[in-house]
Amino acid sequence: MPPATDRGAALLEAVVASGLLVVLLGGLWPLVLAARRSTHEGRTRATAALLASQRLAEAGTLAHLRSGPDLVRDEQTGLGGAAAFAPGGTGLREVDIGVLTSIEPGYSEWLDARGHWDAAGPAPGPAARFLRQWAFVAGPEGCVRVWVRVSTRLAGTEAFAPGVQCPWGARQP
Repeated sequence: MPPATDRGAALLEAVVASGLLVVLLGGLWPLVLAARRSTHEGRTRATAALLASQRLAEAGTLAHLRSGPDLVRDEQTGLGGAAAFAPGGTGLREVDIGVLTSIEPGYSEWLDARGHWDAAGPAPGPAARFLRQWAFVAGPEGCVRVWVRVSTRLAGTEAFAPGVQCPWGARQP
């Protein structure tokens, strides 16, 4: 059997080692929290940018072409709603860019954390996390400037995606 002093020294070493471990881990905890916060903010920004570019791509698929001297523009397809491209919407109908500062029917929608449609109108749905708004502004040669804004419901994160939709055969300004 080891002497009593050896057993006491081993216990003291264990207590000191545990104390050092607690102090080191306590010092690392703020770094872990900052890393989690940064990761969450980065994921939110990336999702907002993706949702903005998705709406920009959807607007680019709407019919906007030139047939002889006539200009044909889709003003009936709905981009918002649970079923994108449903009939009865605003299509490429021009609207003032001011719709990006208010929630306008036909030009805005609420999306959940994964980007799925949640609600339309001024009141967000139960799972709403992002507000996506878009505007179509007249440009030269029948082109339409497309503006998409995605913002988060609680934080101040925003993403913008500008683009131009021109009739087939027209030059972009």
